[in-house]
Amino acid sequence: MATGASNASLALILIDARNGVLIQTKRHSFISSLLGIRNFVVAVNKMDLVDYSEDVFEDIVNDFNSFAGKLSGESIYYIPISALKGDNIIERSENMPWYKGSTLLDYLENVNVSGRLNLNDFRFPVQYVNWGGGDFRGYCGTVASGVVHKGDSVRVLPSGKTSQISRIVTYDADLDYAFAPMAVTLCLEDDIDLSRGDMIARADDLPAISGSLEANVVWMDSEPMNIRKDYLIKHTTSTVKGNFEEVLHEFDPDDISMKDSDFLSLNEIGKVRLELKKPIFADIYSENRNTGSFIVIDPLTNRTAAAGMITRYSQVSPDKACKDVTAKVIRYPGDKMQEAQERYDHLSMHGTHCIYVDDDLLQETICKNIPVDSEQYSEAIEDLCKIVTRSGVSVVVCSDYLNS
Repeated sequence: MATGASNASLALILIDARNGVLIQTKRHSFISSLLGIRNFVVAVNKMDLVDYSEDVFEDIVNDFNSFAGKLSGESIYYIPISALKGDNIIERSENMPWYKGSTLLDYLENVNVSGRLNLNDFRFPVQYVNWGGGDFRGYCGTVASGVVHKGDSVRVLPSGKTSQISRIVTYDADLDYAFAPMAVTLCLEDDIDLSRGDMIARADDLPAISGSLEANVVWMDSEPMNIRKDYLIKHTTSTVKGNFEEVLHEFDPDDISMKDSDFLSLNEIGKVRLELKKPIFADIYSENRNTGSFIVIDPLTNRTAAAGMITRYSQVSPDKACKDVTAKVIRYPGDKMQEAQERYDHLSMHGTHCIYVDDDLLQETICKNIPVDSEQYSEAIEDLCKIVTRSGVSVVVCSDYLNS
């Protein structure tokens, strides 16, 4: 179910009118929500067995609504149907004149499910290197997200080397551009050694390079999770070893509450902390579903043990992972402290190595007893920024006294 939902734009939730909303209904709806589905159709089936009762339908709608309010931003459409009798499947039912909405087929044909693909952040996991003879060297794969044009400046991970797209090759002809989810072969202006699992991204828009993740996980194996056991983590075209450090909490599908747990078992859902033996090139799942998801494989049985959605990561230090990535000083005036703190929180949550400083913190520490309007105060801030950024860490500084 999780595998199918990860590629879907709409979830059709089928409820037996005789039984109402069950735990299984809530579990499937919660998994669909975790996997980023925002369009739900709740089809209340077997209405013929409850005499096409409007009251039964409304009770189920109210029950599901009270649960769905705990999910995030879903569009929910309710349809009473009888699959056996054909009521409200293709044509409107004469047995339920009280229902004024669309039939199931009409709704599915007309619902707007656009906006699912990320066409902003270009990500191209390399699947295969094609040596086509002569001087030809192309990198084959599927555009995971974004758009790429011939001539675009790109950066190759993990080496950090930069180049430009010289050709976008397909079986039929070369293209001027390609977009997700097209399968293409990219050629670069420069000879750069790449292999399966490497990634090509836009030079000024890179994924995180991370070996420490937090993720929502749906456990799919009959064998329970084994903390600290080595599993195989398949992410895009890369497969690395990793282990679960801890279960941060388990979700109760009945009310989406969180509870303590030491491990996950079959069909259980939880948030975990995962450590990888080798960094991957990842994004947050809510921003990029292809580079923000992974599957967990048991190396002993080769069974798929779990599906995961990345919610947070700790980025490998840029000077170790990609020498061309440089740290920055991000300046805010002194009266924009809340905006500065929100920016710092956003960067930290997405794995960027950074620190936050403001005038209050500076005056309590390195600028203690230094007048804020003095040249010495400004120079102290500048020196701090230089020291921190040279170590590969960005600085969010909120002050009216930083000269440059």
